[in-house]
Amino acid sequence: MKLAPQKPARNSAGKDTTGQVQSLTRALSLLRALAESGDGMTLSDVAQIVGLPPSTAHRLLTTLQQERFVRFDAAAHVWLVGVEAF
Repeated sequence: MKLAPQKPARNSAGKDTTGQVQSLTRALSLLRALAESGDGMTLSDVAQIVGLPPSTAHRLLTTLQQERFVRFDAAAHVWLVGVEAF
């Protein structure tokens, strides 16, 4: 299942008018994609699904990992939902 990247509403000057924090919105889209996958996803797969460059997805995932919202299974090379998400 491919999630469409959510773009914030912008005014004529290109400013975000929804009050959303872009990095938080992106991190939550990564978490949502991992939750829907069930058995984990590679960095490339999750980045592609949410429409982010792999480097951006990796920075967000490692931040979420530090807070235990996601975890990385080194043996399988996949990212999974972590305990704090529950």
